[in-house]
Amino acid sequence: MKKQRILIGMLVLGLLLVLAVGLSQAQGPEPPGKAQPQGDLSIEATVSSKFSYQGVLKEGGQPVTGSRDMVFRLYSDSGCSTQVGSDIVKNGVQVTDGLFSVELEVEQSIFNGQALWLEVEVGGTKIGCQEILPVPYAMGLVLPYTGVGSTQALSDLFYLQNTGGGRVLHTVAISDTAVWGETTSGWAGVDGRGGTNGVYGFSSTGRGVYGRSDSGSGVYGYAAADSGINYGVEGESNSASGYGVYGHSVSGTGVYGYSDNLRAVHGYSPSGIGVYGHSWTEYGVWGSSGTGSYGVVSPDKMLAPAYDIGNPDVAEFYAAASSDLEAGDVVVLDPAGGLKLRRVTKAYDTTVVGIVSTEPGVTLGVKDGDIIPGSNEGEVPLALVGRVPCKVSAENGPIAVGDLLTTSSTPGHAMRCSDRSACIGAIIGKALEPLEEGTGVILVLVTLQ
Repeated sequence: MKKQRILIGMLVLGLLLVLAVGLSQAQGPEPPGKAQPQGDLSIEATVSSKFSYQGVLKEGGQPVTGSRDMVFRLYSDSGCSTQVGSDIVKNGVQVTDGLFSVELEVEQSIFNGQALWLEVEVGGTKIGCQEILPVPYAMGLVLPYTGVGSTQALSDLFYLQNTGGGRVLHTVAISDTAVWGETTSGWAGVDGRGGTNGVYGFSSTGRGVYGRSDSGSGVYGYAAADSGINYGVEGESNSASGYGVYGHSVSGTGVYGYSDNLRAVHGYSPSGIGVYGHSWTEYGVWGSSGTGSYGVVSPDKMLAPAYDIGNPDVAEFYAAASSDLEAGDVVVLDPAGGLKLRRVTKAYDTTVVGIVSTEPGVTLGVKDGDIIPGSNEGEVPLALVGRVPCKVSAENGPIAVGDLLTTSSTPGHAMRCSDRSACIGAIIGKALEPLEEGTGVILVLVTLQ
């Protein structure tokens, strides 16, 4: 077989990007640090999956004229022993005065950063193993995750602008994240701003926007306006069984609201339920106050087919004739009138009305339209029913469990009722605990008679 030689040259048909320099539409000032566009960036043609290969073929030292069958192979080693991809067969290649040119169609995924060598076979004879220099690697730019760069500039590394009505950037991922943003010490991995939506996420079956944090906030919403109606986080659902905002926690709080000086959580519905709570095993709605005030407050009516109260008495607010009344005091009506209460000072007093409650479970007589703690200033809660702590004295003998109690001469105290006729109209309640001597405080079941 005749000796053949190829003098090789390469030319790449790569991505053609045309910068049309000109003025764009008038725009407002960009945020600080944002690079200004230098022109309109447009794609003239999509990237090709082939590159041009040219060479000189000689036989016996003379340039060849005619047609030849050729095979081209890519390898990942300089010895051309480990082939990458399949054979590229070119039959009937026209050679004129030794010169020929072919277009080699390759898989774009081959150009992924690895070093490559090209082997040429002409008429069954393999000719050399030549390294491919960097130019053809421009085709690798169409692959995901292959664009790598770094900069120390303070402005944007990559800036795109579209003055038309379409998207600036559209990315698609079959099984992974279409857009991924990450910062090691900056403000946000992904920052979005828009006239309507800063960040818009859509999903047919899953989550439109998913946020996760190992130690901070998975999703954080902030509304900067200091007036008007605005929302840090807003959720909406069109389904009757859906949720505008849904929070789930394995062992903590599903949804947590915090406010410095107003409502931590506010619910509103024009025709339905403003706030709805449900639990299979625990509390549907739980309210507490860190200052001993109200866990749940309603200026309107409250409806519950059944409810449990932790503290065991019902009380009603009455005005106090003096400011020194305290919990457990036995009180009577002030003879000066005005439905005011004063501390009892004599035995068997038929003007007795009961005991000042320590911490009532239900409180009546809260001033209309004012449910702020302390609004009943100058008043005390008088126990109407239930059991309450009561100041007692053994001046009429030791008190046993079950004894009826009446007023005593010790101010603010009750004593054992020993004269049933004298106790008519002056019974406070029934002793639930004993007192052997002196004075003290015991639990009393309020049964005013």
